Amino acid sequence: MPSSRSPARRVVGALYKGLLTTVIGVIPFAGGTFMAYEILNPIWGKKNLSPLEAFINGCLAAAFAQTFSYPFDLIRKKLQ
Repeated sequence: MPSSRSPARRVVGALYKGLLTTVIGVIPFAGGTFMAYEILNPIWGKKNLSPLEAFINGCLAAAFAQTFSYPFDLIRKKLQ
């Protein structure tokens, strides 16, 4: 039996299939990055960081946040 939905509606529905789980996964990543970056800033012992220090801080913060948010990303991929 053919689907009652038009091909255009199926395409639009397919585009937004994983949107909710993606948004839910981005929130812990962004929050974890911000938290880790703010925790790492005082470790350098100065107010203004050099570009290299800020880069290292950002890399460490992103690594922490990715580890923290990986389970959400795994769930998102399993649902798609």
